[in-house]
Amino acid sequence: MDWEAPVDAWYVWMAVAIVSFAIAGVALAVPSGPPPDANGAANTIDRIAGSNYQASGSYAHDAEDVKIGAKTITLRNEHGTAHASTAFGEMVPANGVVGLENVTYGTPYTVEYGDGTLPPERVFLEAVDAAYTPKQEAWATSNGELVVRMIRLDATVLEEGQTPSSIDTTEPGWLADRWDGIHYDSAQDEYYILLVLL
Repeated sequence: MDWEAPVDAWYVWMAVAIVSFAIAGVALAVPSGPPPDANGAANTIDRIAGSNYQASGSYAHDAEDVKIGAKTITLRNEHGTAHASTAFGEMVPANGVVGLENVTYGTPYTVEYGDGTLPPERVFLEAVDAAYTPKQEAWATSNGELVVRMIRLDATVLEEGQTPSSIDTTEPGWLADRWDGIHYDSAQDEYYILLVLL
């Protein structure tokens, strides 16, 4: 008895066609390239954040969209999405805030925020406080370069003349409890701010 199907049977060709379409679908679903390197971006941020002096740096990436939280960065392109966490400090996104963008690119905050009516430190800290985002927010379109800048402020100068309200002034770094996005480095007796532009 012959159990082999004839080659010209319609159901044999139908089965071959279905299998071919399935294989083609799997092949088309496989990404043609890697997702962006979020770890590389996080490493650049950590290198700047871990410095004991004012520093800046940049990182070129192939992400089309980016979003950041205080300690996380997510990059996305047509090939996928990648996440990474930072180890030092918390990031303040400068995108969309002209003054913070200029400071991130290198303009001294005393120049950018020195309008003469209020101390530039006060105006700068208010801008940082408003821009600080502790959680990941909406996606932002990226130009393919991440720019990060560490701003350090002498604690003695910054605290002089400041009103602590209900915060205990005997506690070092008390201004970090008052303003979001500003941190205190007890070893250097300095406040620092980590600005990130995507």
